[in-house]
Amino acid sequence: MTDFNCLTAGLVRLLVCPAALVFLRKKKGALIYPAFVAYGVCVPVFLSAYFIKMGFGDMIDLACFIKRGMLYGIFEEGAKFIALKYLYDHFNSRFDSFSYAIGHCAYEEFGAGISCLALIGTDRAAPEIFRVNLWAGVEGLAFCAAMTVIIYYGIVFEKSRYTLPAAMILHTVSNMAGNILKYSAALYPVRTCMTAAVCVGAWILCWTKLNAMD
Repeated sequence: MTDFNCLTAGLVRLLVCPAALVFLRKKKGALIYPAFVAYGVCVPVFLSAYFIKMGFGDMIDLACFIKRGMLYGIFEEGAKFIALKYLYDHFNSRFDSFSYAIGHCAYEEFGAGISCLALIGTDRAAPEIFRVNLWAGVEGLAFCAAMTVIIYYGIVFEKSRYTLPAAMILHTVSNMAGNILKYSAALYPVRTCMTAAVCVGAWILCWTKLNAMD
């Protein structure tokens, strides 16, 4: 049963983004290529951040958590801003930015999915691996989408001097919470509450105004 849970957990992490992209394309007519652009952009961004992180040393303390959180917050959201700024003239609607978010999330989900599949036959997987990864996959996509909407809104309304730093800070805080509470039972409740707050804020402050433009 544990191996089956590993298999289903891995498939969930691998397939949640493609399924979301197909749904978005069929229901909203969103462009597909922004997702592939995002996936490609993530390769150098995450590799660069990884090598920089190696220079932080092995010390695990609050300063390390802050540096790691800021590193990925700045790199990911900064690269996302540059890509969306470049693609803006080619977008048909706000849903194309959502397509970009799915591609970005897919890059992160791929590693998580492979990790789950690698546990098959090892007897090292926790019994709750499926439900934890199901929730993490959905939550990760929601958070990434909210960050992307915030950045895209800033580009459309020329408010990036506010929205880009906001996205970087929110991403940093989320990463810090994940690192600090990594082995705590409070991790998922805290991250879920943070994600929910960010999504609601992005919806009210950004998405509804983008919606009014259509």
